[in-house]
Amino acid sequence: MGRALPAFSRNTCLNFAFLAESVIAAAKLMFAPTARHLNQLAEEVRTVAAQMRDPKSKQMMTRLALTYDRLAEFAAIREASDRMLRQIKVELSARRFPATLVW
Repeated sequence: MGRALPAFSRNTCLNFAFLAESVIAAAKLMFAPTARHLNQLAEEVRTVAAQMRDPKSKQMMTRLALTYDRLAEFAAIREASDRMLRQIKVELSARRFPATLVW
C-alpha cells in the first residue's frame, strides 16, 4: 500500500506562510524593464533576424521582436500610470487638511 502523508505541524505551516510572504516581497522589488529598454531589445532582435538565413529562425526572432514591442507598450502604460500617481501624491501632500474633520 501507499505511504501515508505526514501531518504538517503548526510551525511548518507558519514557516511556509513566512516563505510565501518573503517571495512576494522579493517579487515586488524585482527589476521592471522600461519601455525604452524593451524597444532597444526589439531592435536588436530585428537586427539579428535580418542576418538569419533559416526562415523558421527568422520567423521566431521576428515574433520575439513583436513580443518585445508589445511588452514595451505595456511598460509605457505602466510608466505613465506611475507618473500620474506620483503627481497625485505630490498634489495631495501639498494641500492643507484641517486637523479635525467634523461630520
